[in-house]
Amino acid sequence: MIPSTVTVSRMLTAVACVTVVLAGCSSGGHPGSASTPAGSPSHSASGQSPSTVLSLAASHARAVTSFTATVQIKSSGSITSAMHGTLQEQVKPTVLAHQTFTISEGGAAIPGGMQTLLTPHAIYLKMSALSRVVGKPWILISFSALKSGAGVNLAPLIRQLQANNPLLMTQVLPTAQNVHEVGTATVAGVATTEYSGSYNVAQSMSKLDPSMRKLVKPALALAGITRAQFSVWIDGQDQVRKLVQTYNGTRYQATTVIVITSINTPVHIVVPPASQVGSIPGL
Repeated sequence: MIPSTVTVSRMLTAVACVTVVLAGCSSGGHPGSASTPAGSPSHSASGQSPSTVLSLAASHARAVTSFTATVQIKSSGSITSAMHGTLQEQVKPTVLAHQTFTISEGGAAIPGGMQTLLTPHAIYLKMSALSRVVGKPWILISFSALKSGAGVNLAPLIRQLQANNPLLMTQVLPTAQNVHEVGTATVAGVATTEYSGSYNVAQSMSKLDPSMRKLVKPALALAGITRAQFSVWIDGQDQVRKLVQTYNGTRYQATTVIVITSINTPVHIVVPPASQVGSIPGL
């Protein structure tokens, strides 16, 4: 049975959420650096101010080569869903990212969950409902053909990912207000210091690449999102190890939790062979 328009739309919404996660929630550290030892000193011991720590984290995030993470996305309002999964990404020399998610919508689990594989030119999607339609395990969605409802080409988003893989949310943290140190904690075996605060979403847009801003700003406005709350855990090497972000809009509310499990360690991502890939006409 061919999925309904609503079902396909919801599936693509999930893909969009995953793409945003790739654009904005990935993390990295100094080139070639290994995971920070658990005994690394916290920022409390170093005497750095919260604003300095956030600025350093935003700067170091651009140097990522690869990483792995666990991701949770919960939303309510116009879209009610929950996604839990893992992410591994190679950032340089080219972008390759693989995610595996379990998904529920309105409290009902989507059978088989979802896998996505991002390349510089396309998204490969694996969902049982779509796979049954095309008779292949993977669905190919090419960026050259995929456009938003307003006719905006998504290529700038992919170029942004390939260029420097910014920690989108970390990039805007230096604009935050009411930033304060919460305490220390161990995240995935690494000693960290937690900071919390909030920021004005409209003001934070100035920190983004113009092409990214053009894509993100209308979606935030439609959802009625004006402010964001965050908590971020940063290790002694100014690397983000965990980030919790909460948006409370008039039409949409969402919380994302990203825990970085490794930084700049090799990842193994294989693009599906052509024999395992199909497409949906008109999608």
